[in-house]
Amino acid sequence: MNPSLALAGLLALCIPMIGGRLAAAEVAVADAVQLRAAAAAARPGDVLVMKDGTWTDVDLLLQAHGTAEAPITLRAATPGVVVISGNSSLRIAGSHLTVEGLWFKDALPTKGDVVSFRFDAKNLASHCRLTQCAITESEGGGDGKERKWVSLYGAYHKVDHCHFAGKTGKGTLMVVWLDGGEAPTSSRPTPSASASSWARTAARS
Repeated sequence: MNPSLALAGLLALCIPMIGGRLAAAEVAVADAVQLRAAAAAARPGDVLVMKDGTWTDVDLLLQAHGTAEAPITLRAATPGVVVISGNSSLRIAGSHLTVEGLWFKDALPTKGDVVSFRFDAKNLASHCRLTQCAITESEGGGDGKERKWVSLYGAYHKVDHCHFAGKTGKGTLMVVWLDGGEAPTSSRPTPSASASSWARTAARS
């Protein structure tokens, strides 16, 4: 065999590998069905990128498992330009997942909460993060029904650099649900005062 061809073949096999694992991929998604499929196929370190624009009446599910060293990320193509509204919600289901740059504007799910850290009552998330996001309600944009904006189930979550504004309906803005009576010391919400500039600007528009 030609040594040059053999070397080229070896390099082709090695290039996708970093540190003994497949290199992370960036996958564009344009609707809720594509998001579910991309999440199901995602490997640690992968980034799922939501298409800019308004996503209306969508049941978003991020169900995947990353690692501490290589979380799986769902982010907006452009922070603040992916707007989720109407009968819409997001479930963060799995482990070592990060959601970044989304704006939930007048999101009024008829079932469940706006953002939930679980798949269902028996399958809770762990080691997940919501960051650089905004959840806002316009004046007169609510429906008065009871719902939480963020429900933290499971353990070892982080909510940081997010902005929340305008909630008028019933229900707690954010709640850490206890399991077995244990104190919620492993989930860390941080003040919205440290939110990204786009989130603060968007919330005023």
